[in-house]
Amino acid sequence: MKSKLRIIIEIIIGIAIIALLSTIVVNVVSFDKKANDEKNTKELIENLNNLLINGGSKEEIKELTGLDDIDETSLMTGKDCYMRTRLDDKTIKDNNLDNYVIIQDELATNVEKKIQSNFDYSISNVIEEDDYTQYSVLLKSYYQIAYLLDLEELQKQLLVKSAQEDNEVNNYKAKVIALKILDKRLDDYVNKDENCMANLYRYQNDEERNNSSLLSYINLLQGLNYNNEKIFTENQLNITERINTYINEAIENKLINENVLEL
Repeated sequence: MKSKLRIIIEIIIGIAIIALLSTIVVNVVSFDKKANDEKNTKELIENLNNLLINGGSKEEIKELTGLDDIDETSLMTGKDCYMRTRLDDKTIKDNNLDNYVIIQDELATNVEKKIQSNFDYSISNVIEEDDYTQYSVLLKSYYQIAYLLDLEELQKQLLVKSAQEDNEVNNYKAKVIALKILDKRLDDYVNKDENCMANLYRYQNDEERNNSSLLSYINLLQGLNYNNEKIFTENQLNITERINTYINEAIENKLINENVLEL
């Protein structure tokens, strides 16, 4: 018969082994979860970049990210981006706008090619903190934010210059003409050598902050975090005068009609 002391020792050893095995299992499970979360987030970044650069629809991006408040100005390419949005088929037919649609498609494609050829990224670092993980993505992308600001200003000034009613048809015409004017200046928004760091944060059990971080990341892809002084400072300080010059030069060069909203 085993002595009482030996039995106690065996019990203690058994408990120690169980505790050790439990710790190992917990650590393995925790490591596997972290590795899986990191893999999933890296795949999210890759898939999101691919959709934004290569024509993903608003619904595809919503399905991937869970974001409900994606709008056309947040999309870089594809049928739902601001450059491609147009009036409904009935309005187009009723106002004889078929040629505008054809030209818009050609011009938007030219912008998308610049965006696609001027995009590069790499996930450079992953840092784990207590309640979040930071994914640092090194980016080089087209200055699309600057392009969109100029496009919208052109659209606004063309409408004013036309002295036409501010309605959806004339706004659409102004957008197509604005695309036409900027088509000759697409290289102005090419990012030749500037990189920026876009950080995506994934918080534990905080969907609201995760969504906010995703939206910020999308804006960074469009060029929100660059420091090109000419593009983001000088050009914005004189935007009204500069855009007016673009319009006048386009008329003088017969790029657009003197009746500025007509093709």
